[in-house]
Amino acid sequence: KCAEQGQLPLGMKPALNLDAAFLGEVLCAADGSRWKSWNDLGLFSRDGGDYLRARDKKGDASEAQRLFERALEAYDRALELAPERAHLYNDKAVVLHYYLERDYPKALELYERAHAMAVAQLKTGELDEGTQSRVETARRDSAINIRKLKRKLEQEKGDGDGDETPPAA
Repeated sequence: KCAEQGQLPLGMKPALNLDAAFLGEVLCAADGSRWKSWNDLGLFSRDGGDYLRARDKKGDASEAQRLFERALEAYDRALELAPERAHLYNDKAVVLHYYLERDYPKALELYERAHAMAVAQLKTGELDEGTQSRVETARRDSAINIRKLKRKLEQEKGDGDGDETPPAA
């Protein structure tokens, strides 16, 4: 829709993720029964925090941390409502792995769960087109993230240098 109106998509206007996170909070407060609203809140909180962390103004680091924690909470709630959604496990793991940079064993467990679920769901051949696309993305991204996290853990064990590339999510 943005392209039709000659506008950049939200992801290309990083500051708008903060507004979207606020609106996500409103939607979840109004109706907390929709997994998609919690997923969106997680995504926009994560991306809003990433924007603040990159902007690096006074006070941004603590607000970014708060947004990353909120993203984790939002994904937890989304998973309570839709535990069959493989991409939610990957996205929660991404927050732990790349943004909060903690609980790596839990992140690895979540990535592996996302991957196993996605593989199993794709084998059924019973997914509609939209769901199949999301599940294929979860399978691909979780596999990439598993490799990256294992590499990070090996590097930290070996030499303490855990630099890595951006997430697949």
